[in-house]
Amino acid sequence: MIRFLPGPDLDDTKNSWIVDDGRPPRHQFKGYHLDSLQRPTFIYRFDNVRVEDYCVDLIDASSGAPTLKRKIRFESEMPRNGLAFRVASGSSIEKVDDTRFRLNQKLLVQVDDQHAAEIVDSADETRLVVPLRLAAGVTELEVHYSW
Repeated sequence: MIRFLPGPDLDDTKNSWIVDDGRPPRHQFKGYHLDSLQRPTFIYRFDNVRVEDYCVDLIDASSGAPTLKRKIRFESEMPRNGLAFRVASGSSIEKVDDTRFRLNQKLLVQVDDQHAAEIVDSADETRLVVPLRLAAGVTELEVHYSW
């Protein structure tokens, strides 16, 4: 089981990552829709950026391992810099190679080769984040979680 932490995954890099039981003031939940297998795509806005977050479970063809593919679509009418997307959090994250990271010595997280992930340490957790420079239009990020 993969447990995603509460709080916003998309935030401004100038803001500290505040996670609590309240709703983040700059995020607006806009609903969801289901695909033919009843898997949800969650939709929200962060400032002027529309976000669609969709996950699908797969079996890796080469290893036979269960995998969760997460596809995040960002849409902005104008370019937007200074954003970061949190793809994982834990007590430890180690870099395996340029696109793969090991979370808590178990979960393998792979970020598509169009983006560069960074490990960020804080007092209470270690985060794997993808800095985003959004062009006007659509930007997509794909992340695979496997064992």
